[in-house]
Amino acid sequence: MSHNSNTEQSGRLRQLASRMLVLCSGTSLAHLLMFAFSPLLTRLFSPASFAVLGFHQATLAVLAMVLTLQYEVAIPIPEEEKQANVLLKLSVRVAVILTVLTTALAVIWGLLPISAQWWMPLSALAIIPICSLGEAVARSYRLSCIRQAQFSRLSLARVLQAVATVACHIVTGVFGWLTLGLPLGDGLGRWTAAGYFVWLSRSSGAGKEPQPAQTISLADYRAAMQRYMQFPTFVMPGVIIASLVNVLPALVLPSLYGEEFAGQFALANRSVLMPLMVISQAVTQIYVSDASKYLRNQDPSLRTLIRTTAVQMGLLGLVLSIGAALTGPLLFPLVFGAKWSVAGHIVPLLALSAFAQFVGGPVNQVLVLLGKESRKLLLNTIGLVSVIAVLFVSHWLGWGPITATTAYAITILGVQTLYLWQSIAVVEEQATAWERDRAEAIPFPPASTQAIPPQRRVA
Repeated sequence: MSHNSNTEQSGRLRQLASRMLVLCSGTSLAHLLMFAFSPLLTRLFSPASFAVLGFHQATLAVLAMVLTLQYEVAIPIPEEEKQANVLLKLSVRVAVILTVLTTALAVIWGLLPISAQWWMPLSALAIIPICSLGEAVARSYRLSCIRQAQFSRLSLARVLQAVATVACHIVTGVFGWLTLGLPLGDGLGRWTAAGYFVWLSRSSGAGKEPQPAQTISLADYRAAMQRYMQFPTFVMPGVIIASLVNVLPALVLPSLYGEEFAGQFALANRSVLMPLMVISQAVTQIYVSDASKYLRNQDPSLRTLIRTTAVQMGLLGLVLSIGAALTGPLLFPLVFGAKWSVAGHIVPLLALSAFAQFVGGPVNQVLVLLGKESRKLLLNTIGLVSVIAVLFVSHWLGWGPITATTAYAITILGVQTLYLWQSIAVVEEQATAWERDRAEAIPFPPASTQAIPPQRRVA
């Protein structure tokens, strides 16, 4: 029994390593491409341009979550493929409708006199909904690929997105589009990934025998919306709040400490947090795929999965974060130019918060899979209130931007520790319940065959 268990565990680790290699090879190549051209981009664009990009990406990260009402998060859960396909189509259609509404709101905002007093250019604000739709579509198809364990598609999509983004950044930078160049490149990259997934879904049947088409009726959409109502009700607010915890500095730093420091922060965040998040997202995709299978099978091995993931991510994240903290202040002025020296001093601070997000990001997804949406919503609310308090109180006390960033990084570490603790506790509770249910379901052998010493039998 022990030998079989060890063999099974070894097989799982080999399978995990194989899928990690596929995902990380593409995602690492994508980020390496982005990083390789960063020295050129920092000379084509100003810190204020990166502040606009930071705001664009922060707003997009939140809006893309809203557009789908988080129905795409449920795609890995159902046992029936048709139900998963209904959720995929539902997510995309809801996103298109809400994009039209948000674009109209952006235009209305631009017509108001108060919009002229805001630091964010209206042209950059107006393209955010369209770019968010590209991310929403790509995200929905990514989760469909995760359900089917098609990790090579995810890897290639990352590379295509990076190529399109970098190409657009260079072209717009050369032509002097300092305000819209970076956001346009970011949006084009996301739409490239979305288009790739849509093309795959429509060409997957090429060369095969025709299969009867699965018709999805309006009743199917209504049934799916009702069955998974907890996702827009509990998951979406929690995800929005969690996203705000991560992107709040990009949203408020331009107003608190100016566009110059916000641009320095954005470059440091792009160079430190993004590489770690690329790996973290790859692990999250594999982790969600495996955790969903354990959940459907009510397998107590889920506790081993979450603990192993946390330990491995902790060790890897520690090495990467320490490396970034030690090299950042020295390399940033050399690689990106002397005007970016402040970003180099921000790197060690963001390495601390990036480490916390690197470890906690994949693990806390289990709260949604186990139906603990309300608990995750509470944790996310605590995190958002803490970050808001830290940033605004720091400014009110007259602390400088570096000190405020230090306080922010320490707060993120505390918030992610809370997430990790609760995730492990919930999985332990659920795994114990599954083991108890299995034990109760096994009938006891007849009394005559029980291996009980005669002297202990009760007449």
